[in-house]
Amino acid sequence: FTITAKSAGGNGLPSTSVTATPFAPPSAPKSVTAVRDREGISVRWKKPDDNGGSSVSKWILECIDSANTSVKVRKAFNEGDGGEEHGDDGQNKYVLKGSDGLVAGHKYRCHVIGVNKKKSGEEVEGTPSGDSEEITFATVPTPPQTLSASYSSGKISVTWSASASNGGSPITGYSAWIQSGSG
Repeated sequence: FTITAKSAGGNGLPSTSVTATPFAPPSAPKSVTAVRDREGISVRWKKPDDNGGSSVSKWILECIDSANTSVKVRKAFNEGDGGEEHGDDGQNKYVLKGSDGLVAGHKYRCHVIGVNKKKSGEEVEGTPSGDSEEITFATVPTPPQTLSASYSSGKISVTWSASASNGGSPITGYSAWIQSGSG
């Protein structure tokens, strides 16, 4: 911007030029994916193209239960507080867990929102990203129950009953290991 003073004598010389960046909420984060991992749902995203004139200071992850869209898991954390990881590929990553409110066996679609601050310190949420593909939250199954082993005629037979919890995903098999010696 430049300013010119006017009077009956005419227009004065223009002032020195100044610039101002308008403040806006950040645009939507990009490339949001959600995959199941051993601890929960791993959500990855890339930073938005436009931070709105102020650095993104916080991220909000929302995962919406596909069966009941009024159920939402919302996790907010400050940029750089150690909650998220920054990959070599330029993506951020955060793992949502059962302790964040996810329910084993439920299907979720997740999106990410960047938050920046006005000069007054007021936080402003940006545009949500598009939703990830639907993902089922599952944890590891509990151990099999009532394990027993017997030896007869040169053969060992091992029996057990199913795990008390499948962790939210069907059990697809069991593995058995043999350990020699006692203990």
